Amino acid sequence: MIVSARAPTKVTLFGEHAVVYGYPAIVLSIPEYVVVEGVRSDKFLLRSGPVYLNKLSIIIGENAIHVARDTESDLVRYFSYVLEAVRSLGLNGLEISIKSRLPVGAGLGTSAAVTVGTVAVASKIAEMNLTKKEIAKIAWEVEKKVQGKASPMDTFASALGGALYISKAGSDWNIRRLSVENLPLVIGVFRKRKTTGELVKMVNEKLKEIKVIERVLETIGEITNEALKALENKDLALLGELMNINHGLLEALGLTNKEVACAIHSLKQAGALGAKMSGAGYGGAVIALGDDLDSLVSVMRSCGAEKVLKITSLSNGVEY
Repeated sequence: MIVSARAPTKVTLFGEHAVVYGYPAIVLSIPEYVVVEGVRSDKFLLRSGPVYLNKLSIIIGENAIHVARDTESDLVRYFSYVLEAVRSLGLNGLEISIKSRLPVGAGLGTSAAVTVGTVAVASKIAEMNLTKKEIAKIAWEVEKKVQGKASPMDTFASALGGALYISKAGSDWNIRRLSVENLPLVIGVFRKRKTTGELVKMVNEKLKEIKVIERVLETIGEITNEALKALENKDLALLGELMNINHGLLEALGLTNKEVACAIHSLKQAGALGAKMSGAGYGGAVIALGDDLDSLVSVMRSCGAEKVLKITSLSNGVEY
């Protein structure tokens, strides 16, 4: 019997990069899904396609593998989440199929969605009857094993859904569900020019060399807390202004490129209440908050976004 799960992706509304240093972040689970299907088997077999790595379509089948050389390492890590998720639940064999319409590495949490979806499918096949929170915790452990280090932000957003406020006290992470059901957002996905690892390393090196960088990260944390209040008060005008300020600080850290900077400027000119990069930066996701979403969609496309999503409601988490 085939078991299926739909795991939503996410967008970081506030706090990217600062969250690496223990400052809070706000993340939204969006209704754009990675679909994972599985069936019990006596061996491990992965079928996937198409899964997109930027402009390259990677198709893995029984008879062919099509992959560009410079994307092989990304692809290996992408599917390492699947293998580690299956192993973490004590299954020796499973036939898995994955489908995603979003590019890997765009800052929308596709890897976390793959992990969450695989854990959900594998646990159901193993008749473990896990809750969404238990799936989130297992998926987070999988990400830590594959990456070496990871916050629970992406995996919990995919598993639990909705809007989450992520904060850290000492070594403990706290996950708070926010009473936000929808936000009028447009998300544009641009070609990623640098990897997340490269950008995290770059910020860390600047932090060591330039003392004021610590204050910049701290300020991003303060902005996130102000945004939490704006969300609770449904003050979209203030939320947009805070997005603009947050983006300015991320740009000051050197995390945007010309394409993203042009998109942000054009979105504001088109009436966006707020616009900012989302994720690691240097391409990837750009988000805009506003009333006339169709106009913002057109601006995203005219600025070169490879994919554009119009978001009017949030996801309820993994479905399985």
